[in-house]
Parts: sequence; structure tokens; C-alpha cells
Amino acid sequence: MAAQVSVLKDHNRSKLGSNIKRLIEMIGGIQTIVRPSDTVLIKPNVLCGLKAETGATVCPETTAAIVELCRDAGASTVMIGEASNWGIDTMEAFRACGYDNLAEYTGSELVDLKMDEQVEVSIDDPIHNSILLPKTVFNVDVVIDIPVLKTHNQTIVSISLKNLSVGICNDQMKKSRIHSIGLYRPLPDELRVRGSELDFIIASLSKVLPCHLAVVDGFFGMHGFGSPIKGEPANAGLLAAGTDRVAVDAVCTDLIGLDPQRIPHIVLSGEKEIGTLKLDEIQVVGDPPESIRTPFREAIIEDIKDLAPDNVRIVCENACYSCVSNLGYFLKEHREQLEHLGPVTFVIGRTPASSVEKIKGRIVYYGNCAGIEMYGGGFVPGCVPRSRRQVFEALGIGEQYQSYEW
Repeated sequence: MAAQVSVLKDHNRSKLGSNIKRLIEMIGGIQTIVRPSDTVLIKPNVLCGLKAETGATVCPETTAAIVELCRDAGASTVMIGEASNWGIDTMEAFRACGYDNLAEYTGSELVDLKMDEQVEVSIDDPIHNSILLPKTVFNVDVVIDIPVLKTHNQTIVSISLKNLSVGICNDQMKKSRIHSIGLYRPLPDELRVRGSELDFIIASLSKVLPCHLAVVDGFFGMHGFGSPIKGEPANAGLLAAGTDRVAVDAVCTDLIGLDPQRIPHIVLSGEKEIGTLKLDEIQVVGDPPESIRTPFREAIIEDIKDLAPDNVRIVCENACYSCVSNLGYFLKEHREQLEHLGPVTFVIGRTPASSVEKIKGRIVYYGNCAGIEMYGGGFVPGCVPRSRRQVFEALGIGEQYQSYEW
């Protein structure tokens, strides 16, 4: 039977709750997913304390509607769980986004998955053999994934696969497993061309994590430079749902004008047989896709040299778009600090030492691939580097760092 994904577009926020219900009814109804007395974990994207109107987080109305549907289906316990972005207090993010009130009036429980008991889970991944994951995810009957529809400066898009993988890990796992910050070898050559370690780990985690329903909140959504947190709201009015999260992500990627075959973590997830990404094998119900397609601006930056001030040189050989794009955002956001440093060189990708050994001034090797042939200088580890604090420290200006972590 073909994977089924329901889609609709409506800019009326007052109808958001009823539209969520209609969306799920189009794929069989909540009663086919939640049974009487089930325990349910809902995982919305509340990665920070920015309101839904910014496009960064899920609309509370979307989550509330799904809680109520689960209650109607007879669920005994409904939990709303999140592990907000690295360095961000999950419960503070919940409060800032109105989830404390939502939990009170829906009778649901807020769970900080960072603070949950962690269990070691084996994974089939090119770099890592195992990862610690929150026990609650495996101890419930039903897991419902609610991502925001976004483009992303490291993974091209961020939808259900990324939300229910990276988004449930605690800060230590985000550091050591998701972004491979520390003493880790770079991705092997034969695999590196297919994505970053971040892309691979999303697929590896998705293979072991249960997901019974994905409901995509693209009512606002986010796109453009700085997405997934500092981009612009897309105001798309798009909603989608399905039980095959690979199919859901493929359809949503197509709806925003991108090719799902171009998205490494979606392709890798398809290869792991988590679901299908072939659009001709997916039954789309609801509004015809061609009538609601809403192009999003990409967050990926392919040429960053124009973003650097005159004193900053970029040496870039065989670098993936994830490192290039992430560094580009740093260059733009912190141009003023960089302008006062004198000559600085950033080295990205598999760059031979011979290309940089005669360069004078500060040299920063950005990313695990660049670190293979370091010739002096500072090092910002990671695949993809995640912390802006590390860049400040590698530049020798750690004292200028402020809390820029999202």
C-alpha cells in the first residue's frame, strides 16, 4: 500500500485546530494511531523561546489540537516532550512559548527530555556505534512528531526526521554524537560526498526511534538566511500529516520547491528503509500539491567570500555546503568583531597543508575535515561545527564571546 500524506493550505489561524483534525482524518483518523489507555508522547519543535509567529517554533494551537485528539481517542496519559537547542533550558523555552498554560488547560505533562533517564542504544552509523537517548521515547505506546516546516543552513531542510532525532538528544549528545565535536575522525571520503555526519546521524537515529504520526506545522514556517532560528517567517499556511515520516518530509520538501532527492538525510533515511521518498510512490490527499506549492528561500550559502571583511581570507577546498554555510552565518553575524583582528584566515574542507603553510596571521581550521592537515593555528572541531564560542576561542578572543548559542 502506498504511503499516504495529507496536505492543506489555509492562512486562517482561527481554523488551525480544526484543520489539524481534518488533516489527520484524511489519513484514517487519530483512532487508527491512538488506542484507549495508550500513553502518548508528543514532540513539538520548541527548540528555543521564540514565539511561533517568528517561524522558529510550533504553534501552540497545533499541539493543543493533537493533545485533544489523543484525549478523544482515550489516551490515558499525554506528555509533551522536548530537548531544546544546545545551551537552552527546555522548560524556559516551553514557558516562553506558552506551553505551561497549554499543558494546564489540556491536562498534559511537560517533559524535559534532556533531564530524562538516558538509555544507550546501538546505531548503524559511519562514525558512532551507539548513542544515549531519553528512555521515555521507548516507554510510551505512541510517539507523535510535530516539526516546523523550515529550510536549514546545515541540512537544507528541517522537518520531521530532524525534529525527532536531533531534537530529543541532550546537550552532551548534541555535542559528541550529533556534531561530532571532540576526537572524532572526519567522515570517510566515500561517504563524505553524500552529506555531513549530521545528515548520517539523523538517518541513523531515525532508524531506531519510533514514530507513529508526523504532523508538520508550516502555518508560519521559516526560510532564508539564518534559518532554522534566525531566518524569516515564511507565512506559508501549509500543513501536512502522515505515518511515514520520510514520505512526509519528501512531500513537504516538494511543496516548498525543493527536490527531496537532493536532501542527504532524507535520501539516507530512505535507503535505511525507514520510509519512501519517491513522490510517485506516495499518495497525496487533500489540496492538490500543484495548487498549494509555496517556494521557500534556502538557508544554505554556497559562496561566503563576500560575507567576510577585507582582513579575512577564506581558503576552501573540497568543503561540504554544511561547513561553508555555517561559517558564512558566523562571518555575517560577527563581522564587526572580525574587522578589528588584523589578518585572519579560515580554512575549510580537505585543504592540504601546502595551501596554507606560508600564510601569516591568525589561521582557524574550521571543521573536522580541515583539521586533518593542520599547520599551526586554531581549530574549531565538529561535523558540522556547532558552537560559536569555539570560533571566538580559536581566534584568541574568547573574552568577547557572549551567549550566542541558540
